Amino acid sequence: MKPYRWAMVLVVLGLGAWLSHQVLQSRYQVSYHTIKRSLSLLIREKAIQELANGKFMIPAFGSATWKPRVVCIVPSIDSYAMAFGQHDEAVFRALQAQCEQANITLDVYLIFAVNKFTENAPPFIDHRLRHRRTGRTLDAADLATDDEQAILGYVHCIPWVPENIDKRIVAALTGLKKPVAIIDETSMLSLPAGSGSKTWMRKFTVATGAQPAQAIARHLLALGHRRIAFISADHQYLWSQLRLKEVSNLFADAGISDGVIPFVAECDQWPFARAQERCDLASLEGFYASWREKIPEEYCAEMDYAIDRIREDTCERADHRFLLTPLLKQALADSGITAWVAVNDTTAAISLAFLKSHNKRVPEDLSLIAFDDSTAAMRSNITSYNFNTHAIATGIIGFVLERKPFSDASEHPPGFLVDRGSTRKTAAHLHTTGNS
Repeated sequence: MKPYRWAMVLVVLGLGAWLSHQVLQSRYQVSYHTIKRSLSLLIREKAIQELANGKFMIPAFGSATWKPRVVCIVPSIDSYAMAFGQHDEAVFRALQAQCEQANITLDVYLIFAVNKFTENAPPFIDHRLRHRRTGRTLDAADLATDDEQAILGYVHCIPWVPENIDKRIVAALTGLKKPVAIIDETSMLSLPAGSGSKTWMRKFTVATGAQPAQAIARHLLALGHRRIAFISADHQYLWSQLRLKEVSNLFADAGISDGVIPFVAECDQWPFARAQERCDLASLEGFYASWREKIPEEYCAEMDYAIDRIREDTCERADHRFLLTPLLKQALADSGITAWVAVNDTTAAISLAFLKSHNKRVPEDLSLIAFDDSTAAMRSNITSYNFNTHAIATGIIGFVLERKPFSDASEHPPGFLVDRGSTRKTAAHLHTTGNS
């Protein structure tokens, strides 16, 4: 282990900034002399600072004589801004916080990723990476010579669809002989063959792991639900398909082969494109352009932002509701269904409003549960699965900093259900168990 790695792992492991020889010996199972020698090297490098009480802390970043980095390679639709799903974004924010605590620079390179709704878009532009801050470009083949001594490891995020997998970049990362954590949200990536991939690479998943859907299925089975609806208007995405598959599989394993009824829809356009057709947004934009000329200049930037939000966020939510409504009507018509599983919290919030408008009580008449544990679930008081993105980020940084061979090529730190009371035991189950 390189000497500066000792300083890097201290904060990441959650032990705090103030550490003693005894704590380090216990953590790493090495002798006092090994710890003493390593700490002496770190003190000479000004990577750590010895305190009067015999403990150590990581000093201010500016006092170090080296500048350690973790290189993060993430997709970008327009080659300038990061393109994340909400879970990958949460992991990235946690990574930034972890690196900041450990005095590590998180360097971001962007790759232009294909989007299935973008016509004639190539999967990547010439396999080149663009530095987010400086704009400097770098070919995948040049990764090995990019200031190698300062780089502790790499994080490569592959979200959404299989077309986002750039095998050339993955192959280049494999040959670097440095830790590479891959956040694979396609569940389609196979690590390159060879001894390096098992030792130096590890896959992490966030939204596409099996465990979240299984946790929700177990929760509902334990409450006595034997016929449930799975509701999604985003079924073109792999994460929606995998959630339905895992919930159905667990019900089948419990002997209920037809217990999960899918109410799903797929779309092949951006929500804005569909809304543009249905709502005549061109007329709105024409009206806005003429109105904009009459308002004070200082107002224009904020008004432009508001119009952009209508184009993007509002259109997306409205179109989502438009697609969901017929699915919700079909699900409600099935009187044998006792619980709805929403593919995400946005779907759950729309479902809750729909049920209230039809005089259905949650959870008295129908249980409701979802994925994400976002602010939408908190506001609407919906039981939802938390993916524990902080733990995933901690696992990623821990892997990058400790750099040791792993027998398990992938990792998904377990999340947890946040129970807000939107699910309950079925009437039949209450009658059988005799409690509420």
